[in-house]
Amino acid sequence: MNDTNDLILSVTRIINAPRDVVWRCWTEPELLKQWHVPKPWRLDGVDMDVRPGGRFNTVFAGPDGERMENIGCFIDVVPGQCLVFTDGYAEGYMPRPDSFMTGVVELSDTDDGHTLMIWSARHPTQETKEQHLEMGFEAGWNAAVDQLDELVAMLLKKIRNAASMYRPLNHDSFSDTTDDHDRIHALCERLGQAHFSKDAESIVGCYTADAVIYSLAPPLKETIDRAGTKAWLETWNGPILMDMEDFNLVVGDSLAWSTALHRIRGEKIDGTKEDLWFRTTMCFRKAGDGWRIVHDHSSVPFYMDGSLKAAVDLQP
Repeated sequence: MNDTNDLILSVTRIINAPRDVVWRCWTEPELLKQWHVPKPWRLDGVDMDVRPGGRFNTVFAGPDGERMENIGCFIDVVPGQCLVFTDGYAEGYMPRPDSFMTGVVELSDTDDGHTLMIWSARHPTQETKEQHLEMGFEAGWNAAVDQLDELVAMLLKKIRNAASMYRPLNHDSFSDTTDDHDRIHALCERLGQAHFSKDAESIVGCYTADAVIYSLAPPLKETIDRAGTKAWLETWNGPILMDMEDFNLVVGDSLAWSTALHRIRGEKIDGTKEDLWFRTTMCFRKAGDGWRIVHDHSSVPFYMDGSLKAAVDLQP
């Protein structure tokens, strides 16, 4: 009988990105395509349902027209931490003959905010392990991880560029600009930065204490709440990206209002990808220390076909 450890091949690497970014590269098909297969081969197709029992089907394409179809199934999924998948089963745990390997991906945080990734292949027999080595396991998988490192560097640059849309401001800086339009723009930028940083205190600081909130979620009416805001932020895995288009602002002596189309993007802690456009109307009130939001109304249309279904698929 073979020692189980003798049937395992693995690659252990430090990936220079936070764990949530690495997780995205494993679980979003368009990102997986960019690194998972060492060049000059490529990942030509990905069909995945990232949950236990969900499908994990891929197509490898070679430089000379070669094609290799792979049918598989996720066995275990711990969002942000662990993936286990195998070609021994198809979707729904349907057994398949002649299993080659089970893949295991384990992610953990390093002290400096990067990710320790252990990616292993567990083989059913010594023969399949030797076959994998002859296919170039060590060079191939390390080359793929090099490509992963390049991809996360690009993603981090995009995230930082998105963050740079917002100027980090302190509470006193609202009165630093000479124009009320600029002050309100600065307030909106600070609100976006606070969402990106998942800073509940800074989000709450953008509102008056008596602000009335009509949010996308129930109830019909609520007030700004630190504990509730913090709890909502904790349902997100990684930064929350906020984009804004068609921002229109009218400013009076002590009151102002705006309309805009907002987009919120990110990943929830259960692995769900969120990307939603919605409408906002905000009212602002000028106080002694600057402008604050006194009313924030977010909404989406609903389809008038009798279904009353929220139109969450609309884009500008």
